[in-house]
Amino acid sequence: MGLKNILPLLIAGAVGGAVTFAAIELVDQERQEEKEDSAVPVFALPENQKRAAARGLPDGFGDAVQHSLQQVVHIRALASIQQQESQNPELYQLPEPFRHFFGDEFQDGDPYQGQRPHTEQLEQSGSGVIVSDDGYIVTNLHVVNQAQQVEVSLNDGRIFEAKLAGKDPATDLALIKIDGKALPFIRFADSDKVDVGDWVVAVGNPFNLSSTVTAGIVSAKARAINVLQSIDNSAIESFIQTDAAVNPGNSGGALVNMQGHLVGINTAIASPTGVYAGYAFAVPSNIVAKVIRDLREYGTVQRGYLGITLRELDWELAQKLKLKTSAGVVVESVMKGSAGAAAGLEEQDVIRQVDERPVANTAEFMGIIAQHRPGDKLQLQVMRDNKERTLQVKLKKQPGKEALLAEAKARLLQKTGLEVAPLTIAEKRRFQLRWGVRVVRLLEDKTAYAGGLREGFVIIRIDRQPVNSVQDVANSIQGARRGVLVEGVYPGMPGVYYYAIRLE
Repeated sequence: MGLKNILPLLIAGAVGGAVTFAAIELVDQERQEEKEDSAVPVFALPENQKRAAARGLPDGFGDAVQHSLQQVVHIRALASIQQQESQNPELYQLPEPFRHFFGDEFQDGDPYQGQRPHTEQLEQSGSGVIVSDDGYIVTNLHVVNQAQQVEVSLNDGRIFEAKLAGKDPATDLALIKIDGKALPFIRFADSDKVDVGDWVVAVGNPFNLSSTVTAGIVSAKARAINVLQSIDNSAIESFIQTDAAVNPGNSGGALVNMQGHLVGINTAIASPTGVYAGYAFAVPSNIVAKVIRDLREYGTVQRGYLGITLRELDWELAQKLKLKTSAGVVVESVMKGSAGAAAGLEEQDVIRQVDERPVANTAEFMGIIAQHRPGDKLQLQVMRDNKERTLQVKLKKQPGKEALLAEAKARLLQKTGLEVAPLTIAEKRRFQLRWGVRVVRLLEDKTAYAGGLREGFVIIRIDRQPVNSVQDVANSIQGARRGVLVEGVYPGMPGVYYYAIRLE
């Protein structure tokens, strides 16, 4: 990431306001028996019938549209948001040689100037999918988050006021409720059985144009594009990638198969302009169905936690670790007392399968874990010292924020020799900064100190992304392969400083 020619990953946003919103689609789970209770996702046709329609070039998309159009709604969300306005609106540019590497589009606002607060009225537009006959609707959290008023327009023209019934920031999904009866609701397909090359249809309301349909194919599965942010490193990205046209306003709309059954909720687009330019991303239906059930049953998502950090296994790393395979994901660290530690996982273990399902990358692995609750038991096929072994793991609840913070600090110190702390409100005001973390300790035998960085430095961005917490820094370091570009200031000294830090 960071190369000038790579398309920036943008959330496909709402039409109103200055905020760009993402489009994510609800995902269908396929089961042999349909549930009579419509509040639980109902599952679709036998697999052989789905395959027959999906394989060849279809005569048309009428069936998919007719079976899904009535279940997709238009959402209008009104919010009053406190904004920060820079006293100096001029943007700064990267100095050489960083400009050649990252490009002039690096800047996205100036965090180094004093700010004036003001209130702005925002109207956000998005889509949603009806998942029960009594009015439960799934959409993207970013469409309705912080909204004081949510209005839902059905395809038949009826308009309802909606209330937030539950949310899951880790997947950017939200469940809202309207007072309706005998409403048409969507059927879920099994997203695990969706293949690359299958035909899909995106249904939503781009640019406030109601009931818009676009078609394409599944371009890839288990994509992680680092578009979701979480303070506790819990974001789940295992997107279905499609070339069906998705634009601002499609957020929360449906991605359906040729039978009109849900395979995903549209979330994000890859675009240099903020509108469709080739690829869109959807939350798989199996993850969506699990989130819906948990929110209805518990009011919050019950997500199993393994307590490990992972990195991709490529050919170069396989050579370095003297592995005979490049398939799977590498365990980078194991949290003490975690489910992974209890199962016997160790650093540099290569996880190749979960319950006999092959694992190609970390996004796919996290997508599998996201479908399970604490207490669920899984079988992991692991390669250690080039020998296969099978481990049984029982997922636990996610630990509290203090334990996660300690884990993030330990991981950061080990890889870079940095210990950081968030800026206080008083420090942000004194330094005239909107975000940042202060370096409070450096290990002299680690790479950050060797690169010239010193205590007191305030890190503003890492690899172009703003950082505002210990977790932000740890997540940025974890997602990098060889090194990172750190940008920041020394309070009281003029200028912006850049350090290239090699990761151990």
